Amino acid sequence: MKILLDAKLRKGKYTTSPNPLSYQEGIFLKIETTIENSSNSSRNIVTEWYAEKIRLVKAEIVIGGGGLMGIVRDLLGYGTITFELKEIRLG
Repeated sequence: MKILLDAKLRKGKYTTSPNPLSYQEGIFLKIETTIENSSNSSRNIVTEWYAEKIRLVKAEIVIGGGGLMGIVRDLLGYGTITFELKEIRLG
C-alpha cells in the first residue's frame, strides 16, 4: 500500500457551489491524499479544503477499483462522494 500526500496553502476566497451564497476572505489549505493498493490496483483520493477560522469547508472522496463491487458502486453513483458547507455566515 502506498500513500501520497499533497498540501497547498493559498490566499483567496471560498465560495459555496454551484451558487455562491457568501464568502470568507482568508487563507485556505487544500490537502489531497492518494491511497494506492498494489494488490488489487485500487486507488482512492481524498481531498479536503480547510478555511481559516472555519476549518473544514469541503471534502471529496473518489473511490477507485474494479471488480463486482466497483461495478455496483459506479451504478449506484458512489464513485465520488462530496461533502460541502451549504452556507457560510459571517458574524
